[in-house]
Amino acid sequence: MDAGRFDDAGAASCDQPLVAPQFGSVDREVGAPGDIARYACNTQYRLVGNETRMCLESGLWEGSDPACERAFVCSSSNWCWIDPMPQGNTINALWTSPGGVTWAVGDGGTILRRDAQGWRAEQSPVRVGLFGVWGISEDDVWAVGEFGRIVRWDGSEWAVVESGITELLLRVWGASSSSVWVVGDGGTILRWNGAVWEREESGTDQTLFSVWGTHDGGSVWAVGDGAVILRRHGSAWERIGTVGAAYLSGVWVAASGDTWIVGDRGFIGRWNGDGWTIVPSGTSEPLYAIWGRSEDDVWASGHRGTVVHWDGTEWSLVESEVTDNLNAVSGTDSALWIGGDRGVLVRNGVEHQARNVQRPAGVWALSDDDVWVVGQNIGRWDGDHWQVFSTGRVVQLFGVWAAAADDVWAVGEAGTALRWDGDSWSPVSTGTVEDLYAVWGASPANVWAVGSGGTIVRWNGVEWNSVDSGTTSALASVWGAAAWNVWAVGDDGVMIRWNGSSWQMVPSETDGSLFCVWGSAGDDVWVVGEEGVMRWNGAEWDRFEDPGVRINSVSGVGSRDVLAVGMGGVIMRWNGTSWSYENSGTTRNLFRAYARSPRDMWVLGDGVVLQRREPGG
Repeated sequence: MDAGRFDDAGAASCDQPLVAPQFGSVDREVGAPGDIARYACNTQYRLVGNETRMCLESGLWEGSDPACERAFVCSSSNWCWIDPMPQGNTINALWTSPGGVTWAVGDGGTILRRDAQGWRAEQSPVRVGLFGVWGISEDDVWAVGEFGRIVRWDGSEWAVVESGITELLLRVWGASSSSVWVVGDGGTILRWNGAVWEREESGTDQTLFSVWGTHDGGSVWAVGDGAVILRRHGSAWERIGTVGAAYLSGVWVAASGDTWIVGDRGFIGRWNGDGWTIVPSGTSEPLYAIWGRSEDDVWASGHRGTVVHWDGTEWSLVESEVTDNLNAVSGTDSALWIGGDRGVLVRNGVEHQARNVQRPAGVWALSDDDVWVVGQNIGRWDGDHWQVFSTGRVVQLFGVWAAAADDVWAVGEAGTALRWDGDSWSPVSTGTVEDLYAVWGASPANVWAVGSGGTIVRWNGVEWNSVDSGTTSALASVWGAAAWNVWAVGDDGVMIRWNGSSWQMVPSETDGSLFCVWGSAGDDVWVVGEEGVMRWNGAEWDRFEDPGVRINSVSGVGSRDVLAVGMGGVIMRWNGTSWSYENSGTTRNLFRAYARSPRDMWVLGDGVVLQRREPGG
């Protein structure tokens, strides 16, 4: 790099302009010796390389240009959130360190961390819901949740710390590493003394939703159901005042001791030293959380995207751009984070969660960088970005299948069939108004779709025609080993097979609903349904032990690599001899599995699109 101009002291200025990385920014282009340039990446990207660069006396910028690459939030089994991004688990609590590192905790043991390199999932030692997070420093952070679970971050890993109880724990706050309080169900209050958790008598059996106090711990407040308000002075908790609210869900204390509480119907109260003053909030929506930077800069969040702000004089509504419940708020002088249901994140008033495919239900991959997902709209994933298409109508799509990059079918409600020709989606008449739940093809001119009422239609390359299925039970899934060996399954244990000329009933030995069929060959066919998983070996059905949870979908890349998914975020893999469980990273219900190769597997569910990615991939 060329040196710049020399200043009066003989040092060269850095006049060669710095260039912002793609998907990022740099806060200065030129500078004088000693000036620092800071790089940042857009949401859902992480910085790789130098976060800062100094202008040297030589007139050169220190270091080299950094880059911004896509930041995926992944589970320990390498299942990564592709939609929404950064992730879709409900966020119940946030805490931001003075240095700007933000922690988020939520459903299914979710623990997220955001620093200069973006959001990423931390290895959580629990799978239960976490509802509170707080830290004394970036290397000493606590999180609490269901069944009395308490976990602690020591700067390198999260580990369980025994609480000695099983009650639901909802919030945590502390004044020092040896004075930390946790509150929860049934009036539970625990205090960490630096070595163990000790129970403190609260004097109430009401659930306590929040705890906060002064920096020295001299005054600690807890609030909860029944509008209970407790304050700890010395070593005892006492009831302080009453207010006109059914419940209180949040408390925050300023450095000065100025104390705020929030609750149902937009209730906000302020402690004046002798009693509570009700302050108009500007909303009647329930408020769930409160946090402030100072006495005249306080924020509260709540029901259906509600955000209100105190400027030292009054509370006013602030547009959040979202309609999800907002359960948590935290931040620094420069960044305000608000989190809530379905993983929604708002930073400084701008939504930081990208949602693309609405109600995803079907997926098909032509390659790693050409994947179609359908729902109430259609998304195409290129390996880094989504391209989203409207269906042009209010309709739910359930299935998608592709013969080639310029020949893709999607089917859905009321007999809907849409076809992609490489440039656009167009409707094609199927001749039926029945819902179509699945589509599969043996070739571009031999495509099957199945649906409600036993409906089967077949594309011959020119038009769709109805084919007699021999049943009126809804058909949920279709797959074929060959053009003359096609399977369909559905309600009432119905299983039928196309032999090249007609559909024939196949005994399934069950009257429970069957949800999905897939196989690696004609003598290796897998079916999942209400009664679990079964496998056709060419002569008879083998049944597997009930996994204890409903399995909704099955797919695979061969007889020794089969993927099954189900309720509560369950993902199972078959290795040819046994099933094993993988960590999906969510407890949301999963309804669709698709595997193109061992390195390209997809799972869809309730607001969930996951891809299994190799580490570093």
